[in-house]
Amino acid sequence: MPLSLVRGKDGHPLVISVEYPGREVFAQIWCASVGRAKLLMAGHKPAEITPRPTRMISTTVYGGDTEMRIRQEIMMGIGGMRTLYAMGIKPTNMPSE
Repeated sequence: MPLSLVRGKDGHPLVISVEYPGREVFAQIWCASVGRAKLLMAGHKPAEITPRPTRMISTTVYGGDTEMRIRQEIMMGIGGMRTLYAMGIKPTNMPSE
């Protein structure tokens, strides 16, 4: 499956952030082409020294205990919406900001 790094309008890798209690977590956005569809994925920034609990959010999806699952769902939900907006994609049937 070919992966490519998603880049922002400025040409730099697209990075989004999500606030968690006590810290802000950053994720780089990747795109996989699956047939005619595009699959967007968030992964921790490899250039950063990322604490292990933060890396675990994007290492294995749907794995770990209940707390880790909630962290992952926060990243997928809030981070997913931030990714779409950063890419200029406005999902339909969503309230305007």
